[in-house]
Amino acid sequence: MTDDRKFHKTHPYSFVRHLKLSVLLILLSVLQQFLVRPQDIITLISSLSLNALYLLGITGYYLRAYQQTCYRLDPDGIQIRSGVFLHKRYLLPFCRLQTIVFYRSFFSTLFGAQKLSLDTPAGIRRSYDSSAYISGRMAQNVKQRLFHNTSVLCSFKANPVSLILMSAIWSNPITGLVFIVPVIHGAGQIIGTGMTRSLVEGTLNSQHYLTAHMISPAASALAALILICWALSMLLFFMRHAGFRTSRIGGYLVVARGLISHSTTCILQQAVTAVSVDQSLFMKLLQRKTASVSVMGSGRLRGDKGLLLCSEAGDSLEKKLHELTDISFSEEKSVYIARGTLFSYLRFPLILLCLSPVYLFVNLQVAFFRQIGLLLSVFLLSGSLWWLLFRLFAHRHSRIGISGQHLLLCGFRRLMLKTYYIPKNRIARVEFRRSRFQKRSGRCTLRVYLTSERRKVCTIRQLPYAQAQTLLCEAFDTRPAGNPDLG
Repeated sequence: MTDDRKFHKTHPYSFVRHLKLSVLLILLSVLQQFLVRPQDIITLISSLSLNALYLLGITGYYLRAYQQTCYRLDPDGIQIRSGVFLHKRYLLPFCRLQTIVFYRSFFSTLFGAQKLSLDTPAGIRRSYDSSAYISGRMAQNVKQRLFHNTSVLCSFKANPVSLILMSAIWSNPITGLVFIVPVIHGAGQIIGTGMTRSLVEGTLNSQHYLTAHMISPAASALAALILICWALSMLLFFMRHAGFRTSRIGGYLVVARGLISHSTTCILQQAVTAVSVDQSLFMKLLQRKTASVSVMGSGRLRGDKGLLLCSEAGDSLEKKLHELTDISFSEEKSVYIARGTLFSYLRFPLILLCLSPVYLFVNLQVAFFRQIGLLLSVFLLSGSLWWLLFRLFAHRHSRIGISGQHLLLCGFRRLMLKTYYIPKNRIARVEFRRSRFQKRSGRCTLRVYLTSERRKVCTIRQLPYAQAQTLLCEAFDTRPAGNPDLG
């Protein structure tokens, strides 16, 4: 029998965070009824009664969920109980926790709470296996249990200039657009029609000024919107990664970051399935690289969540990455993609580049939205040229090789050059794919799958089939079955 009295309640903020959104929606509805759409007293009372009934039901459910959620720290693990209609109890040994995340937002910091998220190799969902809000003092107790009798082997803090550079390169104007459109719409409703009319008149005056200087108002407005959204996205990215620091403490890789919202991610080093070194075309031209890790499970550390080192010079990154992960960067043997395959890498960028003059000619024949269409044709032309230049670098970059106890895979994904260092015992399956044309030319497409991953981690096209099979058989100490040229 376990002693249930040793279980601790989660922090009260876990109840408040669920309730605050429902209360905010109800308050907005009430203010709208009072200020925007005044109604008679009977309709108002009935509407408020429905809101009160909804709030009472939501409050009761989340209060019951808060009462049922509790946790207990054991010498060798942690237990969590939760559930309202279906009661669950999680037994999580510390030795099987591959990812532990301590996260505190701006509001949870005001309440003195942190969100503890735990992940094990058995996870098959994108969310973590278990999570709970605990106090800051209890979070320190968990860290002491994890790092008991261990020391900091190495620690690296990111340069602020490198963070700004990475924020500028990785930012996406669409992210800023998602935040700025609701603000513009809400501001238009708040300031009213009178203020909106004056802003429109000022905009028209500025358009006359731009037209006098041979600048299209529509093109300038679109360019300004893209620039503002990109700057906002850059600011959000920088705030999320400010103070970025990576440490190796015992058997864990610890990544701390965040300015207003702070997170500390502890990754069990034995659970790392791959280390990737990434470069965009901008970073390639600036000779900068980033490094990230993948762990067992369904990939909850993909993207910037698994970032280990940000915007470092090549030699500096390899030195730091060796101290963090013990990876050897000595490339013993390599197989590059086959000769004469450059056109297969440049096919789609060349098609898009050839379509750009056609789009420009059609746009000039149409009177409507000519200026905006001209600006879009410039974006299309520059984008196709950028894509073409990236594929040229990707063609020179793609190869496979052996680096100590790791398999080296160099390829690309979307607009990112990627170099994977994968321990040989973490590779679950290697797949050779060959079309009829590839069989005739002796080439293949290689796909590699990792342990407990549900999709391929890397695809390399147009490799020499016989050489690639020989290298992989040498890496895994096996013999190729039959004649490799037969496919």
